Amino acid sequence: HHDLRIYGGDKAKPGQFPFIVSIRLHGYPLCGGSIINENWIVTAAHCMIGWPPEDYQVLAGTVIRDFGGTLYNVSTFTVHPAYNSTTYTDDIAVLKIDGTFNFTDLVQTVEFSEVSDNDSVTVAGWGGIEDDVGSIDLLYAKVTTMSFDDCTRLSEGGKVVLERGPGQVCALAGEGIAPCFGDSGGPLILNGTLVGVVSYGVYPCARGYPDVYTR
Repeated sequence: HHDLRIYGGDKAKPGQFPFIVSIRLHGYPLCGGSIINENWIVTAAHCMIGWPPEDYQVLAGTVIRDFGGTLYNVSTFTVHPAYNSTTYTDDIAVLKIDGTFNFTDLVQTVEFSEVSDNDSVTVAGWGGIEDDVGSIDLLYAKVTTMSFDDCTRLSEGGKVVLERGPGQVCALAGEGIAPCFGDSGGPLILNGTLVGVVSYGVYPCARGYPDVYTR
């Protein structure tokens, strides 16, 4: 399992995904996240393991990873109590910033909704240009959700470990496009609503394997 980043996506315009934030650890971009109210963000659990809240910051309101926007300190976070670091089940966490977000055209909340199999959805993050290099620009790409059975079949004998349960959703991108290393925790988006959080995928990136998201 590796952290994820979009590989081969299109550049997002300012305000296109105003709920997306960059979560930083020790000042460096680590994961994506989504604003759910005036001071809480949802992300992946595995982004928040091993460090105290004061080691994290959140950058909101910019599509450029290291420029613009507003930087917030993190006051606390909670990882899902059932998170399993082996199977990546319940790979979800919430974190609270110090203070509150200043909502503008570039900083907004996102609503939750549900996703079905064979839905066309969007994944977004500061994607990989190559397997290990992040993008300065926020990227997005279309992916298609799929059934548990299709996911298992396409993952070549279990490269993707998917628990047959309600907590995970599987999706496949077009050829040469995939979440890649570095943007776990970012959103899976259906009609402007949040239907999943980027969890994990298979190395190497963009080789036609499905990726897994937390519902």
